Order: sequence, then structure tokens, then C-alpha cells
Amino acid sequence: MGARNILFTGFLYLDTKTSYELQNLLTADLAKLALPEGTHLYSYNILDFFQQAAADPTKLGLPAGLDTVTPCRAAGAQPDCSHYLFFDGDHPTAAAHQAILNDIEHKFGLLGTAPSAVPEPSVWGLLLAGFTLLGWRMRHRQAGVRAPALATN
Repeated sequence: MGARNILFTGFLYLDTKTSYELQNLLTADLAKLALPEGTHLYSYNILDFFQQAAADPTKLGLPAGLDTVTPCRAAGAQPDCSHYLFFDGDHPTAAAHQAILNDIEHKFGLLGTAPSAVPEPSVWGLLLAGFTLLGWRMRHRQAGVRAPALATN
């Protein structure tokens, strides 16, 4: 009873060489794991995404002329950071996050396996019936209880 689809996105370390070395070590160690049937490990190298974005951002759904060096915050371009890869030098912008998500979906097709955050119609029906019953019970209980009469002198 655990996670069946596990996604590793790699490392963002101070330098690219160290990040790739850590990614390779992790990938080698993960390959040695004995996993239960039906469990899948997916490895997504975030550094490859950044290199692709620098080479041709339009292939990832990002705008042509994407600034991959200057952070949006340093350029003073907020709130519209859509033409920047990074918000503050460390964190990708919202547009980059969306492109990363789209790339992961394209490579692995994982979004179709995620559980829905919206309850099923039957759950909504049970909730509605429960609240209706609770309201009915509270209303009839209050109707049967009379307030004590005030004493007058």
C-alpha cells in the first residue's frame, strides 16, 4: 500500500558537473532496488530541461528569446516573468514550471495516472444527504425544546 509511480527530477547543485555526477550515482543506485510489482521509477533530469530551454525554448512551449541568464527579479520584470527561465536565480518561473510539467507528461504520461482531486458524484450525494439529515435533525430538535419562561415580579 504505497506509491506506485515515483518521479525523481535530479539534482540542482552549485555546479553542473557535480549535479550530473550525483544524478548518475542516484540512477545507478535506483537501478539496484528490488521494487514490488507495479511500482515504477521515473527519472527526469531537470538539468537537461534547462539545457534544452537554453538551446531552443520554443520546443518546450516557451517563448522565443527566453532569457535563461538574467532572473526575472533582477531584471525588475515582475509580475510578467513569462520571458525568463528563472525567477530569482534559483527557482524557475511559472512559465518554466508549466513547461517542465508538460515535458514530464510528454515523456512519461504520468498525469493520467494521478488520482482526481474532485470527489465522485456519489460522494457529493452522500455529503448532501448527510448535511440534509443533520440540518433536519437540528431543526426538529430545536422545535421540541422551549425556552424557559422569564419570571416577572
